[in-house]
Amino acid sequence: MHKKLIQSREEHIAVWGLGTIGFSSMVYFAQQGVRVVGYDVDSHRVETINDGKVPVDGMSSWLEADVSALVASGLLRATNIIDDVLSPHSIVHLIGVPTERGGIPHSEIVSEVVYRIATSVTSGEHAVPPVVIVESTMIPGTSEDILAPLCEELGLRVGKDIHIAASPRRDWFKDGGYFLRGLDRVFGGLTPQCSKVTREVLEIVCDKLHQASAIKIAEITKVVENAYRFIEISLANQLSLGFPELNMVEVLNLAATKWNMGHFHPSLGPGGHCVPVAPRHLLMAATTPSELSLIERAVSGRLRVADDVLKDVLAIQPQSVLVLGLSYRADVKMAVLSASIPLAQGFADSGVGVICFDPYFSAHEVRALVKGSIAGSQDDLGRPQVVVLCTDHAEFLSSEFIQSIVDINPMLVVDNTGRWESVAWSNTTHY
Repeated sequence: MHKKLIQSREEHIAVWGLGTIGFSSMVYFAQQGVRVVGYDVDSHRVETINDGKVPVDGMSSWLEADVSALVASGLLRATNIIDDVLSPHSIVHLIGVPTERGGIPHSEIVSEVVYRIATSVTSGEHAVPPVVIVESTMIPGTSEDILAPLCEELGLRVGKDIHIAASPRRDWFKDGGYFLRGLDRVFGGLTPQCSKVTREVLEIVCDKLHQASAIKIAEITKVVENAYRFIEISLANQLSLGFPELNMVEVLNLAATKWNMGHFHPSLGPGGHCVPVAPRHLLMAATTPSELSLIERAVSGRLRVADDVLKDVLAIQPQSVLVLGLSYRADVKMAVLSASIPLAQGFADSGVGVICFDPYFSAHEVRALVKGSIAGSQDDLGRPQVVVLCTDHAEFLSSEFIQSIVDINPMLVVDNTGRWESVAWSNTTHY
């Protein structure tokens, strides 16, 4: 019934949180002819979407959608008026709000959103019991321990008056081809009926659905996936520290030629909404967290390489350092838990003149992210003694930009990406 109603446009989907996950959900469903209303507290983001533009810099290249046409057709609309998404015509709610704060998992925003939705359901005006699908990554057990009791306290029967499910997104927004339609997607509902309705909705935009036997299984699957990746990245970093005399990048490249071996590159440290936070989700939810010793050690050493770089650079007593890239991922505006930010802040706190440049961040945003830094530009990077390439943005890999760095003739270049390895540096520059 839910699928039929939203496909006929009699009812619509409400999306909570219009970051990369929420906004892309809006686009995917709107492209299938479903009316979608998205809510966000950021009025600028709302205005940007309603002007037919993509709200996250760098997102257009992988989204491959004509947002302006979707807005003009009336299928896609954003709002910062909460009653717009709490309308009785909102029979599906997709939640993509933040579930971490400063790298620590939390459930407050998800809980508040579900409480608001559940309160609106008590009016009894909905055509069918709404289905709430949480696309954010949650602490395993959140749905059973927090969300279900919230609904029950309002007199709602989960599976009858309201449906609740978890289906964290797995999209890889860097390389083409990893989009919602063709990716395997895990979901699970609080009751069998919740799962049934959730499948009806998700199959509109997903071809490969896998139903978990319980909602906690669906919640923890995403966390386990990211924890595995966190451990693998941490191992790559530890290997580079344990064998400093070897080119560990070459070693890992050769190891990756084995059929069952992933490709990893030592780095300043993992960043982003998911990978660095996933181990903490597991530690918070585990029945016996003391058994997760590998995870505990990896969490404590997440920024070990960045700390070593900071210490080694400060040892040569530079007067100025140029930090290139604040995003944790190339060619997109995402700075959540980026290892380059504490590195740059460490330079600033030590009294070194720090110039930060990232083409996706304004001067005001740079200064907010790194207190005491100077926001550089492509035309004015100064003459720093040390250059640290943190992120492999396409702009930083262009021949013109690389030549501008060569012309600066820094005494030290630290390359977190390995993308400048073939550059012909001067004899006085140590790479």
